Amino acid sequence: MPFAEVYRKQVIPELKEQLGRRPLIIETDLEGPQLIDDPLARQMKKSYGPPVTADFPYPGIVVYIETWNWYTAYTMPRRRTAERKRPEGLLPFLAQEGTDTSFILAPYLATGVTEQDLIEEHQGYRITPGAPMFNRHIKQENGLVFGITTALDLYEPITRKLGLDGLAGTQFPLEQTRERLYAEGKWDEEISMVCDYMQDCKVIVAHMYSEKTEEGKQFWRRKLHQRIEKFHIEELGISFDPTVRRQREKYKTIIGEAIEQMNVVGDRSKAAIAAYLTRNLATSDGLTVTIGDGPNDRALLQKGDLSIALNGGPYQYAKIVVVTPDVSNLIPIIDIARKKPHVLPAELVRDAKKELGDKAIICEGGSNVPQEIIIAGKVTKQQLRGEEGMLFV
Repeated sequence: MPFAEVYRKQVIPELKEQLGRRPLIIETDLEGPQLIDDPLARQMKKSYGPPVTADFPYPGIVVYIETWNWYTAYTMPRRRTAERKRPEGLLPFLAQEGTDTSFILAPYLATGVTEQDLIEEHQGYRITPGAPMFNRHIKQENGLVFGITTALDLYEPITRKLGLDGLAGTQFPLEQTRERLYAEGKWDEEISMVCDYMQDCKVIVAHMYSEKTEEGKQFWRRKLHQRIEKFHIEELGISFDPTVRRQREKYKTIIGEAIEQMNVVGDRSKAAIAAYLTRNLATSDGLTVTIGDGPNDRALLQKGDLSIALNGGPYQYAKIVVVTPDVSNLIPIIDIARKKPHVLPAELVRDAKKELGDKAIICEGGSNVPQEIIIAGKVTKQQLRGEEGMLFV
């Protein structure tokens, strides 16, 4: 059962009973608007080991990013998206923005990462400036704040510290898959295959960053994508085609099965969870605000009465765009929207600019966002994340 359905049937009724309906609901991505963090990338950095030389990026970070790039290119032509129609007669891939999170399972298993390691890694978070103040203000207005993240559901202590009313994240079957590999006698065979893949990736990354020309770098980047595809599709036996999955008599590998079956909270799941929260917890005349800063927030943003693309987020799908290093600068924007329930984005932007001055850059969302504001958002995100953010924007 998709995680969004699990959340609707098991979590929403409990939240509804505990919290009741409220006039203000915030549905926000976690990493970015609330936390400056990517513990999965940090763990990948450790799993693949140091770079060949100090001048090169960590191979684990490169593989982490390029796996997303490969996955996007591989699945995008047949995804259910508003802006791209599928080829006629073809079923959509069972793919969401964010599904690539599941691919970290294989290298984590091969390098002995445990669930406790991940819990400890998630405790190394940094809170986004202004997030606690923002959350407190929403509570003072009798509102609720929910985090909806593609990241692993290991942030429970942080949820309490931030003052969130709930968190929906990806369930990660690390220990269950490890136990099954041992129980069925497949550990040596499958982990050996993963180790070979990781070693090949490290060699390719070294070549990629040794090249002096852009043409040379792109050659090795294509080689890396080919190796990523061979590993996941041919060796692990993963498929995103619903027809293949229905007709398959058995899985090729245990790891491949675990990855396919993982309930990642991707873009469509985020949007579904947001819709369930609004339907069950918002008052009829209340305001629902969605906040996102990444590609997997596109569908989420479209579920809000007011949608805010933060610091380089998917501005085409938001009503307004905000660039700021301090999330508390969103407070006046939301207050204005509450005082003027039917305010148009242009008027909201005008009033918010008067209120905030140079504390934030604000403009209407959509396809006409000025390039300088898009760049400013990416730079702000990079500055917040520090060195770790260099390859991500």
